[in-house]
Amino acid sequence: MSERWVKRCERILEQIKALETAKERDRLDLVHSMRLGLGALWGSLEGWMRWINSPRIMTQFTQEELKKMNSAIMDFVKSFIEFDIKMTKQGINKGFSESSERRPSRERAVPERFYI
Repeated sequence: MSERWVKRCERILEQIKALETAKERDRLDLVHSMRLGLGALWGSLEGWMRWINSPRIMTQFTQEELKKMNSAIMDFVKSFIEFDIKMTKQGINKGFSESSERRPSRERAVPERFYI
């Protein structure tokens, strides 16, 4: 599975690079690009959740490796959440309301605790 996952990710990166270098991108191209990127991110997050919820996998990493993973993930998460806040505020300024389609699941708001 891991080798297939790496190959899939490499193909996704190639698609993203091709979309980024395309000339004359219209609005639909930009939406398509965002869908591809967020879909890839979604798949990656699902894989990460399977990893971190598996003691068999996570016990294979050293404390130092886990620290590096944690640091990189937290930097990414903070940056993404800051971007999310900025775009949500921009959406609010454009008249989007609380009842708009974009609502987080209450069930996933607080992750389960898992200890190794």
